[in-house]
Formats: sequence, C-alpha cells, structure tokens
Amino acid sequence: MIARRSLLKTSAAALLGALAVSGLVQQAVILKFHTFMSPQSNVWLSMHKPWMDKVEKESGGRIKFEGSPAMQLGGTPVQLYDQAKDGVVDVVWTLPGNTAGRFPRVEVFELPFMMNHAEATSNAFWEYVQAVATTSTPRAWHKHKTSAAKPAP
Repeated sequence: MIARRSLLKTSAAALLGALAVSGLVQQAVILKFHTFMSPQSNVWLSMHKPWMDKVEKESGGRIKFEGSPAMQLGGTPVQLYDQAKDGVVDVVWTLPGNTAGRFPRVEVFELPFMMNHAEATSNAFWEYVQAVATTSTPRAWHKHKTSAAKPAP
C-alpha cells in the first residue's frame, strides 16, 4: 500500500512537472520589430508584414511580433543596428549604407559607379552573403537577442 502511494505521488509529481515545463515551452514570445520603412510602403506591406504573419503562423503562435514601422520606437535609421545590438528591439530591418564602417566587406556593393546592373549586383551580393557573411559575421545578418523579448500576456 505504501509503495502504491509513493508510486502515485511520484507519478503525480512527474505529471505536474511535465505540464509545467510544457506550459513554459508553449508560452509565446513577443519580438519587437523596428524599421524606418513607412507603414504604407511596399516593403512594409508586401515583405515585412507577410513575413511576420508567416513566422507567427508557422510557429503555431509561439512567436509573435510587435511591428513598429517609421521609427515609431524612436531613434534614427542609422541607430537601428545599435538598437538590436543593445537589446532595445529584437529584429531590425535596415540598410548596410546606414551602418557605414560596421560591415566594410559589403560597402563595395554600394560604391558609386561600380555596379551598373541591378540584378547582377543583387545576385553577387546574395552569393557573398551565402558564401562569406553567414559564416564569418553571422550576427550582422541574423541578430537574435531573446533577453529583450517578452512573453505574451
């Protein structure tokens, strides 16, 4: 009888522990997304919003976004990278030209009169990102900082 009670107590404790852990795993995380793009811009409407919606859907609602276009959280476009680096926001969309001196290897793609074909330049930049940037400086392209993210209510 005592062994049965111990088994039941242990099983109940294990079940409650598993439920508590699964509850933590299921809790949603809200990521702050910040950009200089206007809320009426094609980039915001056709790229950023659909991407955030896709991530929310594919994560089963575990990842949510607070989208802030048009520098609504303050600062200037030049400060976006620092906002992500410092944990003020979780995700930013900016331009390498707004971060002069930070990523010198990509500045070649913005030199005047060096690139005369947009599609070829885009392809070359993409090849660079795939071959070099994601292995040598991954934080420059994929900045994730979960400490600033807050659980959903």
